[in-house]
This record gives sequence, structure tokens and C-alpha cells, in this order.
Amino acid sequence: MEGLNKMGLHLSVEKKRIETFQDSYNKNNLINKFGLTVSEWLDDRVDEDNFIIGENIESMLNQLRSREKIFKKNVLKESIEDSEEYYLKYEELILFLEHALKNNLPIAASY
Repeated sequence: MEGLNKMGLHLSVEKKRIETFQDSYNKNNLINKFGLTVSEWLDDRVDEDNFIIGENIESMLNQLRSREKIFKKNVLKESIEDSEEYYLKYEELILFLEHALKNNLPIAASY
């Protein structure tokens, strides 16, 4: 895991990648704004083949939503431009996770 500079979440259908969410893997990543590290957010949810499925995707969504106050507080410390970028990235991540959950698609994680 060391040396990677991006966290990637990928939706695949029949081994064909159809959608990707990527974020930096440093102190400025989106997940950090929720008071979490990428490892804290993903480690217990990723199976031995690096996939996240069903209830673990739902758990990811619930954890982010339950920490929105922390996210908003941390984003307020950023410039207006950066704040807007974080909100757009958050919306993108929520839509990505909801799509996976709704369509029962596994997420391949790389981090």
C-alpha cells in the first residue's frame, strides 16, 4: 500500500470497469475531512480479494452521513474554491456508492 498516491474505488460488470471514483491518498483527501483515514474507512470493509459488497457499502454510506458535521467543520477551514471542490467530490462519492448499492455491484478497492 505504501507509495500509492491515490485511493481508487472501481465498479465493474463482468470484469469490465464501468465507473471509477478516485481521491488523493494524503492529508487533503476527502475521507480525511470526515476525521477518518482511508485505512480506517476501508480496511474492515474490504474482503481478501479487495472487493467491497452489499452491507459494507451501506455501512460506508452510513458512516459518511453520520460524520457530515465533522466534514462541514473541516471544509469551512478551506478556501471557498477548495470547499466547493470537497462538496462536489463528496456528492460524487455518495452517488457512486448509492449506484453500487442499488445495482448490487461489488466495488474493487485499491489504496
